[in-house]
Amino acid sequence: MADKPVLLCAGSFIHSQLYHALSEYYRIAFFNEDFAQMAQNSGFNCINTDTYISWDMGEEAKSKSMWMMKQVMDKMEEDPDWGIDMEHEMLHGELFSIWFPPWFHDRVSKMMAKIFGVSVLHEREGIAGILMHEDVTAGGKSMVGYGKSEGLPTLHLAHANHFMKPGTTDIHCRVVSDYIGASGLYMKDWYMKCGAKEEQIELIGFPQWDQYYRNDGLPKRDEARRAFGFEEDELVITFAATWPQMVTAGGQAWERSIKVLDETYQRYLEAIKNLNAKTIIKIHPTGGPGREDYYKEYMEKNDVHGAITREYNQWTIAAADCVVTQTSSNFAFESLAMNVPAVELYTPGSRMPGIPGTYGDGLEDIITQAIKDGVDREILRQMNYDDDGNAMIRAVDWVRQLCS
Repeated sequence: MADKPVLLCAGSFIHSQLYHALSEYYRIAFFNEDFAQMAQNSGFNCINTDTYISWDMGEEAKSKSMWMMKQVMDKMEEDPDWGIDMEHEMLHGELFSIWFPPWFHDRVSKMMAKIFGVSVLHEREGIAGILMHEDVTAGGKSMVGYGKSEGLPTLHLAHANHFMKPGTTDIHCRVVSDYIGASGLYMKDWYMKCGAKEEQIELIGFPQWDQYYRNDGLPKRDEARRAFGFEEDELVITFAATWPQMVTAGGQAWERSIKVLDETYQRYLEAIKNLNAKTIIKIHPTGGPGREDYYKEYMEKNDVHGAITREYNQWTIAAADCVVTQTSSNFAFESLAMNVPAVELYTPGSRMPGIPGTYGDGLEDIITQAIKDGVDREILRQMNYDDDGNAMIRAVDWVRQLCS
């Protein structure tokens, strides 16, 4: 075991199966403490980098963070209006200067301590490389920054396609890793438009989608319909709901984002009623608590019948004749992988390639035509290279080539 090199990973359920595959060649270390603990509790042999943080490291991190906080406070004294240019009084001026410095100190000291722990791990064991499922978060950028400072290869195996215009201010356009594992030609082109060089990018596919290419284990249509209480001859449409941040990221203010989501959902329910269909409402994983009540209330108001769930992606797709996504969503391409057509209900700021859609006009006809036309596997090949279910193999080979 000890002769295997260490691979530092962020830690995400999205790549759980990939970590198991990589553990044949690496000792897997997780930066995310909670994920590391859950993995260990499930019997997965891994390293929790936080266990390398000593008491004095934590105190040193607090001390250095305090010094950094002082620089922020000095800046605030020089410019009393320094802050975020938004209307809320908590986000600029005197009130901002009250809460922001201690918040800054708390966040920076914790992240600094985690990096100290990683540095001890590297000093004792040697880290072969760093693998991210996204390098846009505070933890992700910290890991990549550390890797660059030590000359370690940093790999970004993106967990999802992005559909906003490349090169915008959206944080996903700011990839900083040395190498990018792209899900397909669409993602490769998107990142190149964001500034990445072609030689940085390897076509991989989504390892977590390999499951859609194995017939065993996937629910059958009749099984899924029975599970949700639908008859075989009923028209069933699954609604893949989004969350406000997705629309906000597309350029909409928060209040407008909520309004857009309400409008698109109500237009969807109108279409379902006009089609005399049943529906499954698939809540976005990051949808807040109480969203079930929201979707149920509007279903009852519109006399629409069906089911609501946060889980069971495969079952919600298998039971459907068509999937309708609320804005651009990778869920549409998961649906295509299971040979179920998809339609996009547009929101401002993003658009999926190869998926029919509308802002609402003629939604009923577009759904009907999508069901009639079936699935175009060519667009799926562009989004999930090479539509063959072998992304896991390519991902492992790619990591091994770069992190020896």
